[in-house]
Amino acid sequence: MALLIPASAWPQDRILGLLEVPALHEYVNAGGLDKSSGTITLRAEPSQSASVVLQVEDRRQLESREHDYEQVSAVVYGRDYPRSGGLWYKLKVIGGGSRYGWVEHAAGMEFRTTYALVTSRMAHLSSDWDRRLRESPNLEAPSRILDLQDDPPSARVIDSFNPRGTNETWYLIAVIRGTCTGEPVEIVATGWVPAYATNGGTTMWYFSRGC
Repeated sequence: MALLIPASAWPQDRILGLLEVPALHEYVNAGGLDKSSGTITLRAEPSQSASVVLQVEDRRQLESREHDYEQVSAVVYGRDYPRSGGLWYKLKVIGGGSRYGWVEHAAGMEFRTTYALVTSRMAHLSSDWDRRLRESPNLEAPSRILDLQDDPPSARVIDSFNPRGTNETWYLIAVIRGTCTGEPVEIVATGWVPAYATNGGTTMWYFSRGC
């Protein structure tokens, strides 16, 4: 059984990954009609006995992003594995302010972590990045501000680190140029960045449609 950090330990607006749900995404992700083949139930807590937040009948009722070219998934803001039952995912309702709901894992669902997405796709630094590269994975570590013309700056993850006793993840990255030129890439700088900014936003994301 996977050991997961309780959902309450994470800032509410951290994107932990993307969830592809067959009932909502199988038709559109197969290149067919953009309609659902079924429904999913969002509950107020990760429990079958919790009250129903929403019966989702359309993928557009949930915050979504592309995990690949024209391949859509729902954004996951939390995961929980209660002592009784299976894995649950926390999703955000569109048009509901800060309204969230939990869906239990079912056959065919595919969860892609943020780390897996930024390391398997063409990654870039986001607008939530503070433009600092640190010498070690610590907010107090010596750093330098990187002034770049590229917007957004392309980057690759070299390694990751989770400081003991924290819920934080750090990426050792190489900031690069020339990703789509066909020439060897140029490494502009290397250093450590936190996976999440102080506002909870992801400091790295990826180009879902490539160059």
